[in-house]
Amino acid sequence: MKLDHSNSSVKATMPVAASLLAQFSQYREIYINSAGHHRMRRLLNSGTLRGIAAGILGFVVYGGWAFYVNSQHGIALGFKAGLVQGTYSFALTLSTTMLMEFLLTSLQNTRGPYFLTLSITNTITFATAYLINWVFRTPEILLTIFPGLLIGIVYSALYLLSLSRLSRSNSGNHAD
Repeated sequence: MKLDHSNSSVKATMPVAASLLAQFSQYREIYINSAGHHRMRRLLNSGTLRGIAAGILGFVVYGGWAFYVNSQHGIALGFKAGLVQGTYSFALTLSTTMLMEFLLTSLQNTRGPYFLTLSITNTITFATAYLINWVFRTPEILLTIFPGLLIGIVYSALYLLSLSRLSRSNSGNHAD
């Protein structure tokens, strides 16, 4: 079926549709600039939501790495190592995020709260990763956890930096 563009009802509908689209865009901008700004700030201030998102990423990346380095010992062992490391990485990332927020708050009145938070968090991370993989008899424990630990240290440092920036940003925006 071919549309007849000379039809007057089609011609009349086009400006109305364009007008409605323009109005929608205008209201969308107002919503995003007011309520959306506050909702986004609330989401950024939620350590739990940040931790869950990072945990999902950790499951995929670290679980995939564990599968890759252990699949040479058989697909079943690779899959088990990937599932163990992925699940552990999700739980660890979420709990690490919460631990860093707790430690940073608790250590604010000490000398070097960021360094202490980073050191304590990553010591616990290494010990836990090694123990869990040892219990599940992962053949290549250090190869399995080493990349995650390096990335974990970087993640922890960047997360603490972002908390510092978020704290400064929030303290400067009390009117929001």
